[in-house]
Amino acid sequence: MGRGPAAAAGGGLDARAGRGGRPEGYCHRAVLDAIRYLVDNGIKWRAMPADFPPWDRIYAFFRRWRDNALVKEFHDRLRARVREELGRNAQPSAGVIDSQFVKADVPHHCYRHYEAGPRL
Repeated sequence: MGRGPAAAAGGGLDARAGRGGRPEGYCHRAVLDAIRYLVDNGIKWRAMPADFPPWDRIYAFFRRWRDNALVKEFHDRLRARVREELGRNAQPSAGVIDSQFVKADVPHHCYRHYEAGPRL
């Protein structure tokens, strides 16, 4: 099962095919909810409430998702879904640049530095 020409061509993927190893012990939804809670409340990883999975497991998932660019994909999919529900194009067509953002792009050595202090 899962072997033969169809499997070799990429079709007929076997449900058992994968990396193997121990099955994941935590629901991805619980992990994602914990990460959203962390971001929303600005807490540290170790201060995660007890009703979420252990902080080190949540951080391990986050780190794996970040390293595989899945965090960006989650964000992009969520943004597209929200925009479509609002009746807008899934991809934004314009952006806004704040004047403070533009100022921050100037190298700091370009600013004049004045230090008022006692002259000896």
